[in-house]
Amino acid sequence: MIFEFMRQYLGNTTAQVLSFVFYLYPVWLPVLLTIVFWDMWVHYVRNHYFNSIKYTLLEIKLPIEISKSPHAMEVIIDSFWQIGGETTFFDRYWTGKTRPYYSLELVSIEGNVHFFVWTRDSEKDLIESRIYSQYPGVEVYEVPDYTAGIEYDESKNKMFACVFKLVDSNSALPIKVYSDFGLDKDPKEEFKIDPLTPILEFLGSLGPGEQAWYQIVIHTHKIGADRPKDNVWFDFGFDFEKSPIGFYFDASKASLFQKTDWKEAELKAIKKIRESLVDLDHPDRFPRIMTKGEMEKIAAMEHTVAKPAFNTGIRALYIADKDKYQAGRRNDLYGAYRHYNSIYNGIKPVPTYTGYDSPWNDFMGMGERKKKKYALQAYKKRGFFFTPYNEKDVFVMNGEELASLFHFPGAVATTPTLNRIPSKKSEAPSNLPI
Repeated sequence: MIFEFMRQYLGNTTAQVLSFVFYLYPVWLPVLLTIVFWDMWVHYVRNHYFNSIKYTLLEIKLPIEISKSPHAMEVIIDSFWQIGGETTFFDRYWTGKTRPYYSLELVSIEGNVHFFVWTRDSEKDLIESRIYSQYPGVEVYEVPDYTAGIEYDESKNKMFACVFKLVDSNSALPIKVYSDFGLDKDPKEEFKIDPLTPILEFLGSLGPGEQAWYQIVIHTHKIGADRPKDNVWFDFGFDFEKSPIGFYFDASKASLFQKTDWKEAELKAIKKIRESLVDLDHPDRFPRIMTKGEMEKIAAMEHTVAKPAFNTGIRALYIADKDKYQAGRRNDLYGAYRHYNSIYNGIKPVPTYTGYDSPWNDFMGMGERKKKKYALQAYKKRGFFFTPYNEKDVFVMNGEELASLFHFPGAVATTPTLNRIPSKKSEAPSNLPI
């Protein structure tokens, strides 16, 4: 009866095709349901796993004198690279385990500047020992989360936030690193040029009722690793232009897993340079000689991908009491990393993260309010790579680049509100009278 109905209104050929598809439902229906519900399952088990973990926030207080170059921080960050926690299929897709991820945070609370590292509680002692091994003069404390109790309320405060992305999406192309500023040679303080000092000066300029937060969330980038996708792409619906029978289902891009490999970007870029050496219009001609700039570009990419790499997300947020809010802080917050732009790559903000290009795109500001609440909650959760806080502006950086963005400055940073230890500690003399 149904077949007769379809044949009458859709034609005999279409009716036969639909009938054939219908009778094959034991084959395609389980596949379709698996694709549709896979994302829901992964989201569920991951949330359950994340909620079972205790996290901690460590504050690092700096001495007045730090003679170490940012290379010491690179050693610390490289030690964060680990693949444990999701080594088996059961761990990844049944219990929802992931590799540990960390948040490196530079924060100003009413002008007082702080360095924080957010991590799992199980990693706390290990991270403390790594920091003390490279910076024996610092002090590390477990402190309450400064984001707790901060809520966005239009009647009380104002805020804006942004995420950052690379100027060139090819993560193998490096930004400026500390060695480009001569900080790898441990120069005297008066000769240091530290790109971190402009950020510290901005953070130190905030007044009562103002806060500015930067977080760099990092997660081990395992070359060739497969992991469940947070969003499985497929398309289906009714469209007679796409399909002669009206109904279509496109799963050509659907996948339950995704591969991550930033070396592919490097190889494609090198291949593009080498192909440009050949005159395609005259293939019999001898290829031109590679320029010095092209050779340096290849060397820079090879240097970048040779080091331990991390999936990276950078987020910044400014929030202030309504009567203390300064809209001009936006340029300072957004321009924090412009000093790291190289001839190959750079870091730029995504200003529409909590806003819109045009006011008519947001009816009565409802979308902007929703975006701001999401941004604040994502910051609090230190979420970047996993649902519901998986951001699209995620890239890959190695430890050298990350240490350039986050390290402990020496006396060259004269920001008066930078939280430093007032005196250097030492052991008591052994000849003191009892």
